[in-house]
Amino acid sequence: MDIEKAIGDLELINNVMASCARKQEDYGVYFKIWGLLIPVASVLNYLLVYAGKSSLVWFSWAAAMIFGILLSISISRKRKEGNADSTGAKLLTALWGSSWISIAVLMSVGMISRVLTLNGVMFTIPLIMAGSFFISGVLGGSSMLKVVAAGWWVSGVINAFLPPFWAPVFLAGSTFFLSFIPGLLLDRRYRIKKMLKTNES
Repeated sequence: MDIEKAIGDLELINNVMASCARKQEDYGVYFKIWGLLIPVASVLNYLLVYAGKSSLVWFSWAAAMIFGILLSISISRKRKEGNADSTGAKLLTALWGSSWISIAVLMSVGMISRVLTLNGVMFTIPLIMAGSFFISGVLGGSSMLKVVAAGWWVSGVINAFLPPFWAPVFLAGSTFFLSFIPGLLLDRRYRIKKMLKTNES
């Protein structure tokens, strides 16, 4: 009886990990979106400050966030598949949803209320990303995402010691290399598997 239960538990774990791995590939497109959007918004931020339009900085960031959210929702509706209701998909959705909400709260409330310094915010965001990538890598059995998580941890440590002017620049660069590039690879796998599935049918 114990052996049968152990086998059943093992099969359940394998099924959850398999569904997580499939969902990770679906998430690649979102990593691409934010991996490009954040660096672009950061560059725009510095251009506005340089042009003496600092009052528009928060507006530009809000516009970037709204655009990213709407684009992500639009893509998710087009990509609704059977795997969306799996346990693994729900776990990853909860993981990344809570992480993105935490980052949004950190950037808005943390900086407006002056609870954290700019370096403090730039230090904390990579730690949240590192935890999410690492857990996602463990759930889906992806060594690549675990390595990406290590990169985020290193990024957070470096940002803690950078001058305030350069910390957002470094975070923007980290987002490109540690979000857009992995997203590119995951989305490529997603498209290849979808194309093979379409050809088979």
